[in-house]
Amino acid sequence: MASLTGLDVARPAAVGRHIVETAAQHGLDAAACLSGTGLSHDDLLEPEAEIMPTQELAIIRNVIGRLGNRPGLGLEAGSRYNLADTGILGYALMSSPTLGDAIDVAWRYVALSASHLTLSAPEITGTEAVVAIDDTQLPKDIRQFLIERDFAMAVRILPALIGSNHPPMTFRLELAGLTMPIDSVEIENVSLAVQNSDRNALIFPAELISQPMPAADPQTAAICIR
Repeated sequence: MASLTGLDVARPAAVGRHIVETAAQHGLDAAACLSGTGLSHDDLLEPEAEIMPTQELAIIRNVIGRLGNRPGLGLEAGSRYNLADTGILGYALMSSPTLGDAIDVAWRYVALSASHLTLSAPEITGTEAVVAIDDTQLPKDIRQFLIERDFAMAVRILPALIGSNHPPMTFRLELAGLTMPIDSVEIENVSLAVQNSDRNALIFPAELISQPMPAADPQTAAICIR
C-alpha cells in the first residue's frame, strides 16, 4: 500500500498550538503567530479541532519571521508534543503486534502525523534496519525548524510507544546538510543519536523489528487502521 502524502490532509490542531505556545515563551503573542491563517487561538484549543498543513506552515513562517530562524526553536516546539496528540494513529502504533508492524503503520500513514517528512519501509542491511527519510518536500526556509521538531517529537513518543520493559535501545538519526543543536538524547532506556551524513535516515538494530510491542493487540490495531 502506498503511503499517504500531500498538504490536503488535516492534522490535530495541537501541532499548531504547540508552536504558538513555544513562541509565547519568547514574547510573541498568538495573534502574530496566527496572522493570515484564518485561525484564532481558541480554534487551537478545541479537543477535536484540526488544521490544514498549509495553516501550520504559515504559523511557523510567522514565528520565524518575527523571532528569527534560530537553532533550537523547533526542538522546543517538538518537546511539547505527546502521544495523545497522535490521535487514532497513536493507538494504531501502540497496538501493533511488533515494532516492525508499528514502523510499517508509521510510514504508510505518516501524512496523518505531525510530520511533513516521507518515510520508507525499513530495509535490513546486515545487523541494522534503515528507514530512509525523504525531506525534499520540506520548504527550505523552515526545514531546520521542521526537522528539529520531528526529532524532538520522536524523543517524546518513542519511549511511550515501546515501553521500558526491554534492554537499552539505540536509534541513530543521520542527516544531510543540517546541524542539530544537540547530538544525542536519552530517555529511560532509549537513546537517540544524531550524526551528519550524506543521507537522511533512521537506523536501529534489525533485531528490534520483531520485538513485541508492550500494548500489542492485533484486533485493535486492525480496527484503528481501518
